[in-house]
Amino acid sequence: MKKLFAVILALALALSCAAALAEAEIPTEEMPEAAAEYEGLWRNVDAECDITWEGLGFKVIITRPQGGGNETRWEYSCSVTDDNKLVALPLGLRVEVGDGSTEPVYEDGEAEFYFDEDGCLVWDNKKEGEVLEIGTVFQKVSPGDFDGYWSSDNTVIEMTFEEQGYRITIRQVDENANVTETHINGFYHEEDGTVVSFDGTEVFSKNDDGCLIWHGMIFDALDAPLDSEEADG
Repeated sequence: MKKLFAVILALALALSCAAALAEAEIPTEEMPEAAAEYEGLWRNVDAECDITWEGLGFKVIITRPQGGGNETRWEYSCSVTDDNKLVALPLGLRVEVGDGSTEPVYEDGEAEFYFDEDGCLVWDNKKEGEVLEIGTVFQKVSPGDFDGYWSSDNTVIEMTFEEQGYRITIRQVDENANVTETHINGFYHEEDGTVVSFDGTEVFSKNDDGCLIWHGMIFDALDAPLDSEEADG
């Protein structure tokens, strides 16, 4: 009888410990404020880079489509350095995905991530180095939240973020109802929080109310583009 009681007691203690472990919270840390800009989706012409905070560091997944549903994927777990770089643990994974299978290429990749002077994300793949045949500089998807339509008097600006930066269309109507369209390509300048044309001649910014500023004019956001009659009138 004593032996049976001892077994029941041990089982009860084991179940109690298991329940306590299940309820225990995994320790986490707050994301360093200076590193917050890393989080989000980044793209270039070759690949997409998704960075998320996971409580103790950043998870970085880079995906390069290969056509036919196939893709190459790199995965890193990164910590933040004192100079605000992301440094991967030397366990970086590269896999080839396709035909219903996932084939590891290596599991000892090393990498660093940091911002260049234009606020773009740079991927320093230390495992593959110069033999890496894809772009290693990424722009944030819709950085600065300039995407959309903006209106001021007789001018409507459409800003769309694409793989290589912002595509900007400026549509102006003069007093004779003549329409002029200007097309500009630009990039997001992280340090200033502005969108700058590639030739540096045009700058788009935002004021404290979230309105777009261009050439001293203030533009309000539109839910949809104006149609021709509205714009011409």
